[in-house]
Amino acid sequence: MRYDEAKLAEYFSQAPEDVSLADIDMARIPGHVSIIMDGNGRWAQARGLDRSRGHVAGVDSLREAVTTSVRLGLDVLSVYAFSTENWKRPQEEVNMLMHLFATTLLHELPLFHQENVRLRFFGDLEALPEETRKVFQQGLDETAANTGMTFALAVNYGSRAELARAARVLAQKVQDGELDASAIDEIVSAAEGPIDGLANVAGIMDNFAAIHEVSDEVWARVFNVNVTGLMNLTRAVSARMLDSGGGSIVNVASEAALRGSAAGTAYTASKHAVVGITKSMAVMYAQAGIRTNVTVP
Repeated sequence: MRYDEAKLAEYFSQAPEDVSLADIDMARIPGHVSIIMDGNGRWAQARGLDRSRGHVAGVDSLREAVTTSVRLGLDVLSVYAFSTENWKRPQEEVNMLMHLFATTLLHELPLFHQENVRLRFFGDLEALPEETRKVFQQGLDETAANTGMTFALAVNYGSRAELARAARVLAQKVQDGELDASAIDEIVSAAEGPIDGLANVAGIMDNFAAIHEVSDEVWARVFNVNVTGLMNLTRAVSARMLDSGGGSIVNVASEAALRGSAAGTAYTASKHAVVGITKSMAVMYAQAGIRTNVTVP
């Protein structure tokens, strides 16, 4: 995203003495920056304050981060605000955070419009209180037409849970015949910019059947998810990586690619196909800066 030089200079003219625009190489500003909001409660406790005061102070810092990111011309600012592990905090603190999310978003909507910021969320929002979900949806609706920086907020997000959820959704869509080339393009386009890495998960298991017992339905289902789905997604992502000059792809082969006793015929064959795809990519894309590896958990 292009930045406004006049607004950038004006913004940094009021920066602290130890922060200077001259120290920033504008030619090396990344397109996407992620921030993990951590330590707000400890910050408050170290100053003899209630933990809630730290979370409120974190909102002020986040507001500054959003404005700075827009001034620097970032395409995407993503912020990890509340992980699945945070539900283990005292209920009073969790309730306060959910309320803070809702009230803050309503208060900051004018800023998003002023800076032409589009709001996005990722994570499982269904587990959030109704009040918070409604405000989040309002924010999505009201900023949908904005064309500037994307502000992506991760709420109730955990890497394991998110990967498992995404894999289940994709696998079901493949199985139901809903995931075609246009859907893959839509998923890849949602990445909002260059894609640096792709991890293809293990896929689905078969019924441990020997080859004389393998039905057409089981064979098609396993290969659709484990091979065709992987191929379609990797094909789309690798094209983006070639355009941006490189990236990393990791495929999961499992023990079935090493020995025949780990699963049935369909799953074992599918994982050998994954190894073959990986080997081919490793050779063909090595000079293009795309690193391709396979892992066996």
